[in-house]
Amino acid sequence: ESVTVKLRTNSSMMDALVDWFGKDFRIMKEENDQMIVTLSCNETAMKYWALQYGLYVEILEPQSLRMAIREAVQQMSSVYEEDV
Repeated sequence: ESVTVKLRTNSSMMDALVDWFGKDFRIMKEENDQMIVTLSCNETAMKYWALQYGLYVEILEPQSLRMAIREAVQQMSSVYEEDV
């Protein structure tokens, strides 16, 4: 099932966006090379995509996806806090 996703990123991510989602997304330009991208995709697939590109992408909507990514990042952080 697809959901509408809104994310913030910069123009350097354009190739990755096209590679993953084709050209079926909308872009709204912001300041300082930032842009808001709106697209439709599977929420679980977007979660893993956003985790892969997490340094370059911020999920804005839906809130459920934003929270799922936050929880995954927190769990990952706790794994790496301990010295091995």
